[in-house]
Amino acid sequence: MRGMMTLSMWLESEEGRGKALALHCGVSDAAVSQWKTNGVPLHQLRRVAAFTGGQVSVADLIDQVLTRAEGRAPEKRPEEAQRAA
Repeated sequence: MRGMMTLSMWLESEEGRGKALALHCGVSDAAVSQWKTNGVPLHQLRRVAAFTGGQVSVADLIDQVLTRAEGRAPEKRPEEAQRAA
C-alpha cells in the first residue's frame, strides 16, 4: 500500500505540473498555487485526483483540507497503521 501524497509533494516532484494541472482544470496557475495552502475546491477534487493518476487521491485531498481546518497532524490510514505495528 502507498502512503499519503500531498498535492504540494506531487506538484513539486516534476517541473510544469502546476501549469498542466491549471490548464486541465481551467484555472490560473495562481489558483493551483493557492490550493497547496487552502486545499482544492470540492468541485475540483475528482478532476485533480484523476489528473494525478491517483497518486493524490480524493481521500488525500479531503484529509489535507480537514487537517488544516482542525489544526492537527495528518492521520495514518488503517492499512498504514497496521503495517507500522
